[in-house]
Amino acid sequence: MSDRNGTVRIAAAQPASFSGGEEHRNAAQACAFIDEAAAAGAAYVVFPEGYPGPYSGPMENDALDRVRERARARRVWVSAGRLEHGALPDTYHIAHLMIDDQGEIRARYRRVQPNHPVFNAYLMGGRHHVLPGDELMTADAPFGRIGLLICSELGRSGPDPRRPRSGAAAGGAIALLRRGDPLAPGTRRRGVWLPARAVARPAAGAVRGADPPAGGRLRVPLRAPRPRDVANRVRQDQRRTR
Repeated sequence: MSDRNGTVRIAAAQPASFSGGEEHRNAAQACAFIDEAAAAGAAYVVFPEGYPGPYSGPMENDALDRVRERARARRVWVSAGRLEHGALPDTYHIAHLMIDDQGEIRARYRRVQPNHPVFNAYLMGGRHHVLPGDELMTADAPFGRIGLLICSELGRSGPDPRRPRSGAAAGGAIALLRRGDPLAPGTRRRGVWLPARAVARPAAGAVRGADPPAGGRLRVPLRAPRPRDVANRVRQDQRRTR
């Protein structure tokens, strides 16, 4: 939702997330974060990579359905993360889903940057064969055109992935303006973080290529890997897990 000055509030959620067999508990926590952000006037709630899941736990996880229901109930847009099955048996994609205020999935971006096996073992419970996606995309929302990326695709690396993880993990958030200038300092406080400044909505026609693409999405296909190369990579990853 935007105010009379034409600005919009965006909320970043920094959860103490659950993993593995307890990952299903993220769903209720994510819905509570959406409630908190909506009550504070946020129009768009952004969750971290792989949250609320499934990511490191069982794929039979209804977190996405529950988040879609809550987005519709609170009339907010949401970016949620999860793993999704790939086209080949026992393969996965890291996905960033953009959900609108009607609970509909407006965009499904699959991370195009290849995932190193160290990260797969550290973050995803040993699912080593995570395949890259094959397109970049943007999605139109009432508050602007949103480009979808995941984690280090933004160009910022985190802690040493080889460091053992104990208990629930928490990350850091940063909000940036269009040119990369900080909108507000980063934080490591767990919970919902709303930058003190709201973001100005772009004026009509101000976005490059302002005419909305079909379906509100702009896709840039990338060269897909050859099926033989993908199959070889999967076999190599499977050998690492034996």
